[in-house]
Amino acid sequence: IEQQNIQKLETLHDDFVSELQKIRCMIQADPQNFSVPKTSLHSKAIFEKAKQEFYSPTPVLNALFTVKAHYARQLGIDVTIRCLHNANLMIDDIDLCSVTGNLMDNAIEACSRFDDASKTICASVIQKANYLIIEVENTVGGDFTPPSSKHRTSKSDKRNHGIGLRLVKQICSQYNGSFDLRQLTENTVCATAILDEGKNEHENCTM
Repeated sequence: IEQQNIQKLETLHDDFVSELQKIRCMIQADPQNFSVPKTSLHSKAIFEKAKQEFYSPTPVLNALFTVKAHYARQLGIDVTIRCLHNANLMIDDIDLCSVTGNLMDNAIEACSRFDDASKTICASVIQKANYLIIEVENTVGGDFTPPSSKHRTSKSDKRNHGIGLRLVKQICSQYNGSFDLRQLTENTVCATAILDEGKNEHENCTM
């Protein structure tokens, strides 16, 4: 998977360089009639393709974001993902995907519950010192109620739902980290999971 991502980036690089060369030739040939909007359309498409196909240098995380972003966009949700971390993370792959996947699923579910056209999810995975910070910010409807011990989920099937955030908190605790879910504005919430990469000595992976 990692090699495929590298090949995609190389292809996108070659495509963009070729596009720049075409624009240069057009400027030199007819500088008076050169139009930026017309020539930049294909360049923008190249950038959009890169954004959709490559998110994270970590293969499992990149695959997860690819699937979640594709599903969210099918639901009319605008997705932005920013990853600033090394390819090799000192976090178990299952734990990493459990935390990130649950936060993305919660954000998608929250966005899909209201009809406002401006549905957005902004996710980021950033390394700071020994810590990995996974943050997902998303829009919510006016009837949003933050989960608590008494209100685990907004779904009607409470028997089979509501354990996602509990799992996230459990994994964060295992890595000597923390979890926080806060309401930024009336229509925006942000979930933040912090994991200490130096504290991954637990023997049993969390499923």
